[in-house]
Amino acid sequence: MRLSDIGFQEELFYAKILRDPNGCWEWRGRRKSPGKPRKNGGHRARYGQFGVYYTNRPGRNSKGVLDAHRLMWILMNGEVDDRLKVCHTCDNTACVRPDHLFLGTQSDNMQDCVEKGRHAMRSKTHCPNGHEYTEENTYLMLGRDGYRQRRCRECHRSRQRTYAKRKYQAKQSPLKQKKSVMQRLHLTGDNETRFLLKTERTAGGCWTWKTGLNANGYGQFAVKDERFPVGDKRRYKTRRVHIWSYENFVGPVPRGLIVRHLCHNRACVRPEHLEVGTHKENMQDAYDANRLFNQKKTHCQHGHEFTEENTIYDKPGPAGRPKRHCRTCKMARSRRILPWEAEYMFFLDSGLDRSI
Repeated sequence: MRLSDIGFQEELFYAKILRDPNGCWEWRGRRKSPGKPRKNGGHRARYGQFGVYYTNRPGRNSKGVLDAHRLMWILMNGEVDDRLKVCHTCDNTACVRPDHLFLGTQSDNMQDCVEKGRHAMRSKTHCPNGHEYTEENTYLMLGRDGYRQRRCRECHRSRQRTYAKRKYQAKQSPLKQKKSVMQRLHLTGDNETRFLLKTERTAGGCWTWKTGLNANGYGQFAVKDERFPVGDKRRYKTRRVHIWSYENFVGPVPRGLIVRHLCHNRACVRPEHLEVGTHKENMQDAYDANRLFNQKKTHCQHGHEFTEENTIYDKPGPAGRPKRHCRTCKMARSRRILPWEAEYMFFLDSGLDRSI
């Protein structure tokens, strides 16, 4: 965007700036709405705004609003690439001082946010399972976005122990000891025979799948298709076992429905323990059985335990499930005055015009 593409009242723009020779140039005009409070207690960035009109747009579409710091950059430099963002070195969203601004991509802006400790994840003191992020209990892992993310060492060890236990149990399974038999059945046996040999009857009445499980704990089964010859890649198709079990012993799954477990055991493939239903019914069933991820959290993100006295429940939402909040964190947020509230009080006392 170039300076020749927009028109505005330059004198009014500079009149809304409170200049500090040794600090930021505070914008005293209209600013973005803070929006709803975030989970970490903060609000979205409240950049200054100023009304402009675009010379290359006809009619009613010519009116628009630009961020004040972005408009200041255009005034000082003549143009700005629409793919880049105007970032702050002072971390003050109301500042429009030219030497406090620099151009960068969204990735550069987020990297600057992480390095200065302003990211929302930095405010968390405990992991979702209630373990504190101490120096000994924290390690850094490179994420997909290229940033280093904190991880709980205790939770990592717990996952490793669970994986090692499952791997040891799989090695002790009689199916592993009869590997040659299973190999022959894999080539000559039908799907139902192979299915029954790979299940184990437990005391609870479940048919537990003892071979391959995916990351979510559901069994996987290579279904043989006799239409294709041996050696063809299309001869075997991997499917979830509980879905194949329902279709093979009960009937087809109607379109738009899923197969649910009545026993709450993902590794179970017994047809009597399976039922079709909607995704909403499945989530409600998980909520009633206390199996949802957020239900298992014992502490809030700031380390306060979810006791009966420290928990507030919202009204049930569209799904019919109430949300819980930490009473201690909510009281702390209500006691402190946020920056945008302090600025609004300043405008009320000073009588300045906040309109464009």
